Amino acid sequence: MVAVPRVSGATVAPTNVPSVRVTASDHGTRELAQGVTNLAGAISGVLDQQIQQADESMLMDFENGVIQERTRLLEDPNSGAVTRKGKDAIGVSRVVMPDFTKATDERITALPSRLQARARVFRDRHGQTLQQGLAKHELQEAERFHAQAADASLNLALDDAIGNRDNPDAMNEAIARGMVAATTEWNRMGYGAEHQQLLRRNLVSGMHRRIVEASLVDDPVGGMERLEQYRRYLSATDAAALDEKVQPVVRDEAATAAGMAAVHGGAIDGMPTVRTGEDHARDAASVQAVYEDIGKRHGFTTTSTTRTAERNREVNGVANSQHLEQHGTARDWSIQGKSPEQVRAFTADLRAAGYRVLVHDAGSGMHVHAELPKTQRQRGAPHAGPAQSKTEAIDRLRASPLASNAAALRQAEAVVAREWTLRETRRAEAERDIGQAIFQKVASAPPNTPPRDILTPDELVFLANNESTNAAINRYRDLVSAGTVVKDDPATIDSIYRLRATDPGAFARANLAQYGDKLSGKTFLELTNAQREANKPEKVEQWASEAELLRLAYNDLGLVGDGSAAGRGEFELAFRREVRAFVEQNKRQPSADETQGLINKLKQPFARRRWWGAEQSDRRAYQGPAEGYAVPTAARAQILADYRDAGVADPTEQEIIEAYLDMPGATL
Repeated sequence: MVAVPRVSGATVAPTNVPSVRVTASDHGTRELAQGVTNLAGAISGVLDQQIQQADESMLMDFENGVIQERTRLLEDPNSGAVTRKGKDAIGVSRVVMPDFTKATDERITALPSRLQARARVFRDRHGQTLQQGLAKHELQEAERFHAQAADASLNLALDDAIGNRDNPDAMNEAIARGMVAATTEWNRMGYGAEHQQLLRRNLVSGMHRRIVEASLVDDPVGGMERLEQYRRYLSATDAAALDEKVQPVVRDEAATAAGMAAVHGGAIDGMPTVRTGEDHARDAASVQAVYEDIGKRHGFTTTSTTRTAERNREVNGVANSQHLEQHGTARDWSIQGKSPEQVRAFTADLRAAGYRVLVHDAGSGMHVHAELPKTQRQRGAPHAGPAQSKTEAIDRLRASPLASNAAALRQAEAVVAREWTLRETRRAEAERDIGQAIFQKVASAPPNTPPRDILTPDELVFLANNESTNAAINRYRDLVSAGTVVKDDPATIDSIYRLRATDPGAFARANLAQYGDKLSGKTFLELTNAQREANKPEKVEQWASEAELLRLAYNDLGLVGDGSAAGRGEFELAFRREVRAFVEQNKRQPSADETQGLINKLKQPFARRRWWGAEQSDRRAYQGPAEGYAVPTAARAQILADYRDAGVADPTEQEIIEAYLDMPGATL
C-alpha cells in the first residue's frame, strides 16, 4: 500500500495536494485558552490592587476623620473639653467619650464590612489618646478648682480678721477659720505633718502681716503697736517687710539715733555713758584725737582735717573755717557706701562728744561735717560696746530718758528690731560663706591631711563653734578616705529644694557645708551658685513653677507625706539631670511646657531607659539602679578620668553606672 503522508492543521489546502490527508488537532486551541486564562489572571490582579488601594484610602480618610473628631472634642476653642474650667471640667470624660464613640461608630458603619475591624482598631487607639487628654485636663482643672475654693475661703476669713482687728475674739475666730480651710486643702494635697507645720507658720505670719499693714494705713502708731504685739507670730521675711513699711512712720531723728546707738554702742541722748575721760581742752590736737577715735570705731573715712590758709582758698573754704590750722576743731568724713542707720549712729556719737554735726554735699559728695562750737568744750567719746542681744539693746533704751516718751521709745525699739534682723541676716550669710569656703578647702586637700595644715586658726575656731558643719566635714573626710564616692542623699535633696521653692531668702543664707557629706560635688556647686541668684525675681519664679509641677507629679506617683521624702529626692535628682542635659543641648533653661515634658518622661516606666535586665522592667525612669551591680575597675578608672576632664570631681554612683552602660560591650 502506498504510504500517504499526514500533517496536522489546515496549512495546506487539500484540493491543491490530493495525495495528502489532513487530520483535526487541539494544539492551537490549548494555546488560545492558555492566553485567555493568563489575561484573566492579569486583569484580576490589577483589580485586586485597585481594591486594596481603595481600601487603604478609605481607611486613611477614616483615620483622619477620627483625628479631627478627637481634636474637635478636646481642643475646639468654642466647644472643646478644654473650654470647661474649674468645677465644670470635673466628669468631662463621661460626657465627651460617648459623643466620640457615637460619631466614630457612624463612620465605621459607613465603611465596607471588610474594613470595619481595622477601623475599630484605629478608633480605639485614638480614643485612648482622647481619654488621656481628657483625664489630664480634668485633673488639672480639679486641682485648680479645689485650690481656688480654698483660696476663696482663706481670703474671706482674712478679710473678716482685718475687719475685726479691734475685736480680738472675732479676729482670732476668723484666723482659725482660715487655718481650717488651708489645712483641709493641705490634707487633700497629701502634705505631710512636717511640711504642714512649715506652711502653717508661714500662713499665720502672712495673716498677721496683712492685719498690721491694714492698721498702718488707718493708724500708723497703732500699726506699730500691733507690729510689736504680733512680732512673735511673724517670719523673719514678713517682719523685715513690715519694718520697712514702718520706716516712714519712724521719723524722729533722736529716737532713731538712740535705737542705733543701743545696738551698735554709743551715746543715747540724755543717758549717762562711760567716757574715755573728762572734758577736754579746745586745742586742735585734742579735738582731732577724739575725731579719730570716733571715726575709726564707726568705720568712716576722713576726707578733710586741718588745712593751711592757702589750701583753704584752693578748696574755696570760708575765711573763718574751723578747718584752718589756727582753729583745727573741724573734720569731714565721706558717707559713701554707708547706710542711713550707720550715719545716724556715727552722728549720734559725735553729738554726744559735744560737736555740731552737719550732713551735706559741699560739692565733692555727701559727707559728715563736725565742728566744736566756740562756746562749748568737747567731751570724751562714749564707748559703750555693741549690744550682745536684742534684749540688751532694748533694755538700754528703757533705762534712758527716752522711756518717758512712749511714742519715741516705740520708734527706737522698732529701729532696734529692724537692725537686729539685719544683723542676724548678715551673721547667717557670714557663717554660710565661711563654712562653705572651709568645706571647699577640705574637699580639695588629701583626705588624711590634718585640718591644722589646711585651715587658718580663725577657720579652726569657726569649726569648733559650729558643730553641724564640723561633723559633716569629718564624715565627708571619712567617706573619701575609705574610697567611697560621696553621693546625693535623696532626703537631703528633697528638703533643700523644697526650702529653695518655699523660702528663697532662707535658702540663700543656708550653710550648705553642714550637708557636705550628703551632696555630690556637682550638686554642691550647683546649689552654691543658685544661692547667689536667690535675689533674682525670675529665678524665684522659675523655682516656684518647678516646685508646683513636681508637686503634681508626686501626687500622680503617690510620693506624698514625710515617708516618701527619699522617693521624692530620687525623682528630684533625676529631674535635675534631665534639666542639665537640656541646658547643655539648648543653651537655655527649659520653659514651663518643656519642664512638664521632662517630668512626664520621668514618670514613664522602664521602657524609656536602658537599665540592666528585664527583671527591672517595673522600675520607673527616675528610680536608681538596683543594689549589687559593680562597674569593672578599669572602666571605673576611665570614667572617673573622663569626669575629671569635664570638671566633675566626684560623680554619683548612678552617673558612673550610666556612663559605663554607654561604653561598648558593657555588661552588668
